[in-house]
Amino acid sequence: MSQQNNQYNNQDNQQEYYDEQEMKNNRIAGYMLAFFLLVIMGGMIYLVVLSDKSPGPAYIPETPLYAVDTSPITPPESSPTPSGSPTPAGSPAVGESPSPSVSPAPTSSVSPAQSPSPEKSAAPSPSPEKSTTPAVSPSKTPPSSPSPSPEMKIEFTPPPQDGPPEGVIPAMEDIMKDAKGKVDLNVATNQMPLTVYLVDLAKDKYWTLELKELGPEKYFCTVPDGHYYIKFVKEGYISFGGEMELDSNESGSVDINAYLDKRPGIKITTKKPAEVLIDGKLAGRTPFEMQNLEVKEYSITLRRNGKNIKEFKVKTAPDKVVEKKIDI
Repeated sequence: MSQQNNQYNNQDNQQEYYDEQEMKNNRIAGYMLAFFLLVIMGGMIYLVVLSDKSPGPAYIPETPLYAVDTSPITPPESSPTPSGSPTPAGSPAVGESPSPSVSPAPTSSVSPAQSPSPEKSAAPSPSPEKSTTPAVSPSKTPPSSPSPSPEMKIEFTPPPQDGPPEGVIPAMEDIMKDAKGKVDLNVATNQMPLTVYLVDLAKDKYWTLELKELGPEKYFCTVPDGHYYIKFVKEGYISFGGEMELDSNESGSVDINAYLDKRPGIKITTKKPAEVLIDGKLAGRTPFEMQNLEVKEYSITLRRNGKNIKEFKVKTAPDKVVEKKIDI
């Protein structure tokens, strides 16, 4: 009897063990299912948030910046020609098929925000909506410094820059053609590039020489024997030149110092704006400055409201700008 009871107890214990194992397995399965559900929900939430951050479609304004009138233009109906009336010039005769006439296609006008309706249009086109784009106001420009008024007519200007010598023509042939002797011209200058004119006084012709560099501020070129006038020209500088007799039997080279001086200038300031007259000709208004003048004495007149208020002389000098401050 006791053996049978022990067998029943063992069976009960085994059944309890199996039940516990089944509950444990069910609990683990529930945990895993809940974990997978959480992973899936988290992925869905991530995709929703990511889709919200993606850029949307580009904004397209409802009202176009430029309205184009595309309505067809209907030509006015032509009244039929009454029978018996003469046929107008250019119309096809009776029995002939009219030749098709080619007329230029109507050009649609394009204008910002609104297009004008075409003239004599049979079918009026609906006017497009007004653009809501705000008009761009022009930028404000800062006040400019005092300058000659539009009614002022400038009469005095600086003398023109020197060029080729007057009264001679440019030579077309090579300068060394048929040369019996030659001389090297050694030129010292720090104003390169400059233009060098060589005038043959016997032929009334001139050449433009090309100087070749020897070293710092040293240049040379070769010319034939002869009686010449040489001229060095540079914009903004006072020209330099002179006559020379070249004879290769006496000397094979000639040294020339061609250091040019800058053309002078005048600068005038006053307390109140005034017109400036140079040698009786209107040159501008104060504050006044003019460069590239000649080396000479100028007569300066200051005028205000049509009346001369100051007269004085200014003597210019090379490489200098004469400044005058007038307390009027």
